[in-house]
Amino acid sequence: MVKAVDLASPGDVIVVDAQGMDVAVWGELATLSAIKRGVKAVVIDGGIRDADDILELGFPLWSRTVTPNAGEPHGHGRLQELIACAGQPVNPGDIVVADEIGVVVVPRDMAYEIYRKAVEVSQKEKRYKKGIAEGKTLSEIFGL
Repeated sequence: MVKAVDLASPGDVIVVDAQGMDVAVWGELATLSAIKRGVKAVVIDGGIRDADDILELGFPLWSRTVTPNAGEPHGHGRLQELIACAGQPVNPGDIVVADEIGVVVVPRDMAYEIYRKAVEVSQKEKRYKKGIAEGKTLSEIFGL
């Protein structure tokens, strides 16, 4: 992760395949460095430590686990290549969308189609909510 932070551009999201390791591959120092570099967020399929300090900093971070066991830096890993994060493929340049509930990775080449579909679903759900507010049952709304 050290090199990933070093090479990050402002606005980047760093996604790390730590293969679900239960030792911390990220902590407060990495977070401070990432903030200084303008990193937008970090997603780690593995462990972190210093979670309370990171929360205090307000830095967006998602991880598989929190552990006090610090890992040791062992080189830079591989950068800018296809990885698996929580079993899902992530390519450099993919779009990462995250909130308090979780993380979704949108393949860059599918972004427009996924956006279009999301707008379509949102419009349908607005109509469904209107129907419910008018007293219709779900069976009536869905034509069941």
